[in-house]
Amino acid sequence: MVALLALCLVSCSGSGADNQAYCSPAVFTGTPSRPFGSGSQPLTCRTLELQTSGGSLQLAVAAKEADREHGLMFVHDLPPDVGILFVFVGESRHSFWMKNTLIPLDMLFIDAFGKVTSVAENVPASTESTPENRVATRDGFGRYVIELAAGSAKRLHLQSGSKLAIPFVDARE
Repeated sequence: MVALLALCLVSCSGSGADNQAYCSPAVFTGTPSRPFGSGSQPLTCRTLELQTSGGSLQLAVAAKEADREHGLMFVHDLPPDVGILFVFVGESRHSFWMKNTLIPLDMLFIDAFGKVTSVAENVPASTESTPENRVATRDGFGRYVIELAAGSAKRLHLQSGSKLAIPFVDARE
């Protein structure tokens, strides 16, 4: 019980703030020609802070299909305590194709109860010029996926079987 409490959610900024700019450029940075969340409008999200036994994480919440599709594409710098939480409608197997993911990442697949079901460490980066057959793909089972800078899972002592207190977030198609 104490371990679970140590992993509890400590805050959620902008509760219901789906009109908030997608995780300000101070948090995620793209290139000047393709800023993070580029397109007709910036993507939207809210953020939450999650405590783990190894430290605190600031996570962007990607609960909409467009946000999940964009993820961390074109992000060229990710602080060690910042990441993104993908929220899906239900538990199932999810596959990620890492095209235009410019930095290596750790990916944690997490079930609806907050249990890490698998960890993909150091998933290689790719660019627009990376041939399709060389772009990394990773898949796993869960309702949530957290992406962090490569090496973060180990530093935060997150592995298969770890428990995280992730609040319910309603995913949207």
